[in-house]
Amino acid sequence: MSDCAEVVTAWHLHNGLLLNPAKTEALVTGTWQQVAKMDSVAGIGLASAVIPFAKTVKVLGVSIDQHLTFDDHISKVAGSFHYHIRALRHIRRLIDRETANTLACSIVATRLDYCNSVLSGITAKNITRL
Repeated sequence: MSDCAEVVTAWHLHNGLLLNPAKTEALVTGTWQQVAKMDSVAGIGLASAVIPFAKTVKVLGVSIDQHLTFDDHISKVAGSFHYHIRALRHIRRLIDRETANTLACSIVATRLDYCNSVLSGITAKNITRL
């Protein structure tokens, strides 16, 4: 993997780009057994630096974990819309019930719709955690 990372670094340099190892994350995905085999590896070499393997990474607002369960992402999405719905209490007395329902539904729908293709096919076990 380090050789591939060096090729990517060389490509970036050739095209006038520079990788920032301080902002780079590495993630190993696989089954529990496969990931356990990689636990002894410190990280991957990139641009004369060692990038440690992370347990989760965030890409375009989606938290991806080692086993692709999306548990962390689901928890954060649920927490986000719960926070915003609770914040509606501050203006609830200023708006009618229909407007409040519309706002609440739009808050939930936008949070669930963002990158929902990533969540396609997750198991019912994950959904019950919402």
